[in-house]
Amino acid sequence: TMARLGYSQSLNGAALSHVSLTAVTEQFHELFYRRTLSVRLGTDWRFAPGSNAVPFYDLASVGGELFVRGFQRGRFRDRGSAFTTVTYRFPVARFLDASLLYETGRTFHRLDDISLRDWHPAFGGGFRTWVPRGIVFELNVIRSSEEARVHFSFDTVF
Repeated sequence: TMARLGYSQSLNGAALSHVSLTAVTEQFHELFYRRTLSVRLGTDWRFAPGSNAVPFYDLASVGGELFVRGFQRGRFRDRGSAFTTVTYRFPVARFLDASLLYETGRTFHRLDDISLRDWHPAFGGGFRTWVPRGIVFELNVIRSSEEARVHFSFDTVF
């Protein structure tokens, strides 16, 4: 679980100062013998005090490398976003896992706009290999209504 609160101050007096709030949680459920189901939920919001405005380049978004990866980064932008990912991971070999995933997300302008309509889904799968206490490499192919995207990820585990 992660929560981040930020404040961006406009230095040139352009009235672009704003507050950002991001919260993401992911829960893992071991089904049986290294078969895992994970559910990730998150939200991202921007609030501009007074007459300030949130600049377009810092709006909350859906799409990119982290949330609803089947769309280009920033494909959907507004003052708030919500997203979820469900992943089923299963073993293929000793140090190789495969995964199937479904992601969906939506942007909102106000809290009143929150609904279950018009979410943007993506689905895909991939492989992850690792060395114990070493490097993790992950490859995912994710498809949305607009395009298919390939994502590579490297990480270390100690």
